[in-house]
Amino acid sequence: MRCPSLAPSRPGTVAMLLVATFAAVTPAGATTADDLCPPATNPCVIASSATITDGSVLDFGDRDVVVNQGRVLEVGFGAMVISARSLVLAPKAKLLATGGGLISVQVTGSIDLQRAGSDRSRIDVSGDFGGGVIELLAGDDVLVNGDLVARSILFDADGGEILIGAGSDVTVNTLVDIGGGSDGSGGALTVIADGAVTFADAIFASGGEFDGGEVDISAGGHLSVDEVDISGGSLSGSGGALVLQSAAGNITLNGQVLGTAGGSLEEGGGFGGSVDAVAPAGNVTVLGRIRIPGADAPATAATSSSPPGRRCSSTPTSSPMAGATTAAASGTGAAAR
Repeated sequence: MRCPSLAPSRPGTVAMLLVATFAAVTPAGATTADDLCPPATNPCVIASSATITDGSVLDFGDRDVVVNQGRVLEVGFGAMVISARSLVLAPKAKLLATGGGLISVQVTGSIDLQRAGSDRSRIDVSGDFGGGVIELLAGDDVLVNGDLVARSILFDADGGEILIGAGSDVTVNTLVDIGGGSDGSGGALTVIADGAVTFADAIFASGGEFDGGEVDISAGGHLSVDEVDISGGSLSGSGGALVLQSAAGNITLNGQVLGTAGGSLEEGGGFGGSVDAVAPAGNVTVLGRIRIPGADAPATAATSSSPPGRRCSSTPTSSPMAGATTAAASGTGAAAR
């Protein structure tokens, strides 16, 4: 088995992502920032819901934007880009592209998705024919206490994609849903942060016949995740992949990682998923079970970790379909349970 590279994540990557802004030809009749609040107002408080024209770039310049409680900006099957200094979604505020479209938020400051009790803000790009794309790119923190949803609606569609980039910390306290249908594949979650990354709730990226999803998280500081589901399914769908990298901190897996495969007499089943955790300056700690058997493997827990220094290890190979777990650390040690 090949050992993973211990190259650290690249500080300043988020700044480069922000430079590579969404390049689109603004259509005639596009919605503009001035349609949502007066041009001289800062902060720009969006107090009314609006239907956004496909392809619109809502450029608020160096202003802070607040979408008031219960207000909705909706683009349907299309795409919208919000560019500002910062963005706040108040509880029950929503950005929607629920035909499987694209929502891109690009700010030089912070992004804050709020909640109050059971009232949560929401960004949703789910679609009948597959989930769409959510991009959250911030020069500072990204704080998510609302819903991020990019799942498929129909059974034969794939999960969508979520990209989060931050020049500081990323904190997500609610479920992230990029699941695919039973005859589709799981979606993809990519996180690149110069600071710490914390997922305090589950990441749901399971798929079906065309395999589980992919979760790739890179942090400059400490990295912590809760439950992660990258399972495949149906007749022969393989488990997906979980990749965790911390350049200068520790990695902690607090919940179960599930990457099981689907199987059948007709097709024989898929391969188990894979889990890679790399912390060149810290520890890798596994506090939950890692279950990534292939379809013909026993459904037993499998974990591995590395003590001080660099070492690669893999799950038991009682089945050629079993998945693999790799942990590499060079701090004071890594622990697994």
